[in-house]
Amino acid sequence: MGDSYAAMSRPDLAATSYQEAFATARSVQQYAQATDALERLATLYRSLNRPEDAIVVYQLLIDVQQQSYNTLGIMDTYDQLGQLYQAQGNSGQAIVAFQQALQIAQQLNYKVSYFTTQIEQVTQPPTSQP
Repeated sequence: MGDSYAAMSRPDLAATSYQEAFATARSVQQYAQATDALERLATLYRSLNRPEDAIVVYQLLIDVQQQSYNTLGIMDTYDQLGQLYQAQGNSGQAIVAFQQALQIAQQLNYKVSYFTTQIEQVTQPPTSQP
């Protein structure tokens, strides 16, 4: 339903629909559906240039993914948080998020170099353009 509202350029109704879908799914411990609703809500907020709202949703998403032992999902969500924090110029929070993702990546032996590169890019001082 939320996707239909988003397609009709009704982000307010789409957000409400995703929130309701999340609440319903979580109340009956349907974590896959709860995850899907939160991912769609975060994507909607990002498309509306509402990064603070997206961050709150991603933090909630990590909690849901932890409850369902979705390790890969947690790693990807920390990546999304890192990207948002970096775009906001919040290097400290970006590094923390990327480090959390890197720890999981090392456990999974997956995307280790990607997260190492992300951390290096955030920690490097900006280069001046001539």
